[in-house]
Amino acid sequence: MSVLDRPNRCLSAAVLSVAVLSLAVQAAAQEMPKSVAEAQQWERANSLPLTEFFTTPLPAHGSKAGDLLAHQTYRGYGVPAGVKAQRIIYHSRDAEGHDVTASAVVLTPPGQPPKDGWPVMVWAHGTSGVAQQCAPSLMKDLYYGAEGLFAFLAAGLAVIAVDYHGLGTPGPHQYVDKVAQAHDVIYAVPAARAAEPSLGPKWVVDGHSQGGLAAWGTAELEAARHDPNYLGAVSVAGAARLQELFVRLSQTPGVGFYFAFMAYGIHARFPEFQPAAC
Repeated sequence: MSVLDRPNRCLSAAVLSVAVLSLAVQAAAQEMPKSVAEAQQWERANSLPLTEFFTTPLPAHGSKAGDLLAHQTYRGYGVPAGVKAQRIIYHSRDAEGHDVTASAVVLTPPGQPPKDGWPVMVWAHGTSGVAQQCAPSLMKDLYYGAEGLFAFLAAGLAVIAVDYHGLGTPGPHQYVDKVAQAHDVIYAVPAARAAEPSLGPKWVVDGHSQGGLAAWGTAELEAARHDPNYLGAVSVAGAARLQELFVRLSQTPGVGFYFAFMAYGIHARFPEFQPAAC
């Protein structure tokens, strides 16, 4: 094994071990709200204000997908001690290749980065909603915080936690659209590096549920992009078989809201689709 191979294999081993830890943590029983009122109270306590930062427009000329448009250090998250958090707005593309803005949070571990920079994990989150205020970057715990996200930081990885276009940034969110969310993952990487020079060149993506589909889509797109710094994808419970998922959801009590989210996402991609007419 050459010296150049070692960082790649170490990163892959860290990703696998942390992914297992993440699954174990998420599998643990969680206390759930006992009423709608209690759920709303919890959400209010965890929410952060939607500021003008998220409305950063695309430049009229001279910008390309992956460009950093705005960034700010943000200290309102409940991250582990010593972790630095930066919000970024960057140029991305939707499923049809239209220019859009997307947001993400860049997290770096405490201490000095390795010689080649922090190895990078792009985190693709599961379903958080379809409205602008449903972005993980607008939640104090970053939505998945203690449910595995912070374990990546503890393992010495920098994390780029993407929101997806339409969550945080204005515009219709193309919910569970593999290509749209994969674009948001891929284009977050150069934008995050522009905001945080301590990030190393090598990166992987890990995603759960909606994010699992985003990770899957990233792997498909990267097969054609041939980015030498992309090392792989971990898709956890990826929503890849939507027809089967619809059947399962129809047989599961209490999850009907997913149908509303999916109808919204289809309309966002195909405006001619009118959910009320179904």
